[in-house]
Amino acid sequence: MGDKLINSVSSKLNLLKFDLIDSDKVEIGRGGFGKVYKANYNSLTLAIKDPNDVSKMEDMLKEIKNLKTVRHKNIPYLYGLTESKLGENAFGLVIEYVKGKSFDNFIASKTGSFSTKTMFLI
Repeated sequence: MGDKLINSVSSKLNLLKFDLIDSDKVEIGRGGFGKVYKANYNSLTLAIKDPNDVSKMEDMLKEIKNLKTVRHKNIPYLYGLTESKLGENAFGLVIEYVKGKSFDNFIASKTGSFSTKTMFLI
């Protein structure tokens, strides 16, 4: 499932390929791209973003490039790619698991508005 695409993208972008078993994953949320899972791999706790539609792959590639470009303590680290339930034309992102609320929930829980400086930092 998807090995050619995953191998191609991971080698071009210098990413690891993760072979994760479904039983290792627990769904922890859903977002614009699809489902988010929590998974354990060796001694790492990871988050897996699995797209809900093959048409999201272009956006996933943009997200990969952004995550590889930016290094910041508030931005999860991108470890690599894994197979997607969508099959050969899709892949999931393997990123650092960050305990707590999703970004959307964090923003929704704040009262008032953010300053321009804060919005820029976000």
